[in-house]
Amino acid sequence: MSDVDEPQTERELLLAIAKDVKTLLDCKGDHENRIRTLEGSFWKVIGLASIISFFAGLFGGKLTGGN
Repeated sequence: MSDVDEPQTERELLLAIAKDVKTLLDCKGDHENRIRTLEGSFWKVIGLASIISFFAGLFGGKLTGGN
C-alpha cells in the first residue's frame, strides 16, 4: 500500500486504496502527455531528415559530376 503498512480500519484501507489509484491515474496521464510529445516531434524529425536527404542528393549529384 501507500504509507500505511497495515490499515487498522476499513476507512484507512479505503483511503490507502484511493491514494494509490490517484497516483496511478496521475502516472497514466503523464505517460499520455509524453507519448503525444514524442508523436509530435517524430513527424518534425522525419520532415527534417527528408529535407536533408533531398539537398544531399541534389548537391551530392552535382559535386560528383551528375546531371
